[in-house]
Amino acid sequence: GLWHQKRREFDLALSSFEIAARSRRALPESSFNLGVELERSGNPSDALAAFRRFVAAWKGEPHFAKLAREAILRLEHLPTAPPPSPSR
Repeated sequence: GLWHQKRREFDLALSSFEIAARSRRALPESSFNLGVELERSGNPSDALAAFRRFVAAWKGEPHFAKLAREAILRLEHLPTAPPPSPSR
């Protein structure tokens, strides 16, 4: 996924991250990378879920947990779309 991301092949990166995150032996980093790509592609609700999975599982470098928590706060505070107008 990272290779595709560096080549700006974002659809392929997203697919790769989704496959990695669904794997039985998925590393927490898969959820972080998936969250980054989902946010970039305009899917904030799934990005939020991916970042939350990462924070729950991450035991490594605190800097990455901090980045994920910042993303969670940013995504939680996005304005929501107004409710649809009632039809007349």
